Amino acid sequence: METKTYFSERQTQKQKWIWFVVWLIFLMSVFAIIKQVVLKSPIGNNPAPNWALYLITGFSISLVIFLYRNVLLTRITNQGVHYRFIPFHRKERIVSWKQIKKAYVRVYDPLPEYGGWGLRTVDTKGNGIAINMMGKIGLQLELYNGENILIGTQLGEKVKKVIDSLDYNTQII
Repeated sequence: METKTYFSERQTQKQKWIWFVVWLIFLMSVFAIIKQVVLKSPIGNNPAPNWALYLITGFSISLVIFLYRNVLLTRITNQGVHYRFIPFHRKERIVSWKQIKKAYVRVYDPLPEYGGWGLRTVDTKGNGIAINMMGKIGLQLELYNGENILIGTQLGEKVKKVIDSLDYNTQII
């Protein structure tokens, strides 16, 4: 049977404060290298060694690349709910309709419920796992095996309409 897609979303890192902090670290590290290595003017009375400046700059470049490549892909199909959080998941994960006891869109509080945003796979508070980029709206999946999965979305109303329109118990293929 052919896969029919009802909903698709691609989320990238758009939180301005995160980008501001990352770019600030990067620019400060580049400034430090230019001042201390290129212009040979040590920074402060007890300057860091040049290798430390290179290390910090390398880390900040890696952080910029990581955030740029950080993507959450979500699809709702006749097979189930598909998600992939790049670069953490090498391939798409599928939660089939057979596994889903209940699916609904809800408002959640990322910090107290899951400890923040990102890939939250350690269930220390009994909330299940969360895969989220930003915001506070998510698709909650309650599975027959007792597990809970929350997938963050920026398109909560669209997801709600799709979930409400599906009788997912009859969508099993």
